[in-house]
Amino acid sequence: MVSYFLLAAAFVLLAVRFTKLLRLKRRNLSAREIDQHLHALLNEKRERP
Repeated sequence: MVSYFLLAAAFVLLAVRFTKLLRLKRRNLSAREIDQHLHALLNEKRERP
């Protein structure tokens, strides 16, 4: 039962990240701009305590 919960949580996280990427794509950003945005998001997460 716990494994199903963890699997569902992982799926939700992947779905959220995928929808973020789709929204960026819809704005017609170049691949370089998308990479810069994703790096900025990663850096924000690392800087948070």
